[in-house]
Amino acid sequence: MYRFVQLPDNGEDHFLALGRGRVDTVRSKFHHVMSAASEGEYNYMATVPNNRDHKTFVISKQLMQDMVTSGEFTPKTNLLKEGRSLGELYVTGLSMYEGKLFAVNKNFNCIFEIDPKNEMIVKAFALPASLDDVRGLIADKDGFKVLNRNVLVTLRD
Repeated sequence: MYRFVQLPDNGEDHFLALGRGRVDTVRSKFHHVMSAASEGEYNYMATVPNNRDHKTFVISKQLMQDMVTSGEFTPKTNLLKEGRSLGELYVTGLSMYEGKLFAVNKNFNCIFEIDPKNEMIVKAFALPASLDDVRGLIADKDGFKVLNRNVLVTLRD
């Protein structure tokens, strides 16, 4: 992400790039992030599996005030089947609502509720089988909205 500053109004018609904000940790150099969410104070980012690591799933927390990573955690859970690992989660959408993170998982076609304070996955919601290419998520008072094949689908109980 570049920070841009508009040049003085003396006929200039472009912006000057001043620098690049980045997640500068060892993990950020070797793991991919496909989704992020914010509650105003922190950005939360979820890693996805890569060719070298299929077992690690990490949520990184970045303070928005200075854009520096201030914490990382691997959520704990008892919701996985025997022989499965959190590293199999392929999170393509992350949303924050009422202090909880919601992560949509493309591999298992479900949504996980993550409590960032307790660093736990507390619930899982199955998605309809017809949603086969989920790429984004919005959690709000009306339920969930997922982006599937470039169509926004509203899900309710």
